[in-house]
Amino acid sequence: MIEIHNKSDSKEFHEYNEKLKCEKRTLHCRYISCICIGICAWLIITSTYNQSVFVEQFSMASTITSIILSVIAIIMSITGEGKTEGIRNQMTETTQELRNTVNTVQEINNGVGESLRELQKGLNELQFKIDQIPDSTAEKLYAKRRTSTSIARKVSVSSEKNKEWSNINDKQI
Repeated sequence: MIEIHNKSDSKEFHEYNEKLKCEKRTLHCRYISCICIGICAWLIITSTYNQSVFVEQFSMASTITSIILSVIAIIMSITGEGKTEGIRNQMTETTQELRNTVNTVQEINNGVGESLRELQKGLNELQFKIDQIPDSTAEKLYAKRRTSTSIARKVSVSSEKNKEWSNINDKQI
């Protein structure tokens, strides 16, 4: 036996049982109906097979029913053909729209690819420039030091010359 732990499980179990009972009833009703129809047809056939008037009328009714059903089938196929044509036109339009969408997506994809290539090129250039910054900065600092050193040398050389000139001038006086 299944143990029921809470109210929601109990409710679901009860609903399941009710649906199962309903399905069983429906199935049994169908079986009983088919059996009853078979028995009725058998009784009618056995009681009237020797009456030629009934057989003629039944044959006529069958012919008329067959004609009516064939006319209905023809009408349904004609109207169905119109629907089929409409569906075919819709499918053609949808296919064309899908092709246009595919072309648009391909164009966008190509544009994105070009943009990515340009972006990669720009990033490579930027990386090259960033890599060159320390070198150029070092070169500029070296150049500044060299110029400041050369200025200092010039100043020291010129001060030494001034001392020499002053020594020479002092000696001349």
